[in-house]
Amino acid sequence: MQILFFVTPIMWKPELLKDQRLLDLNPFYHLVEIVRQPLLGAVPSLRDYFTVVFISALNIALSGAIFVRFRSRIAYWV
Repeated sequence: MQILFFVTPIMWKPELLKDQRLLDLNPFYHLVEIVRQPLLGAVPSLRDYFTVVFISALNIALSGAIFVRFRSRIAYWV
């Protein structure tokens, strides 16, 4: 998590990065932008919204598949 914290533009401005395409590969950048842009008085881009929706859908599908696979064993994990 600490590496993701330093790679995601939380402590630095995204404009400092020379190659802006690298930011699009970082899913946490889009999650941070959805929160940060309204605080700065701007509207997040549609790319940020679409990326966050895609990440959420992927996580729901993955967690659903894992739940279906291990449903009978979850009670023993607690």
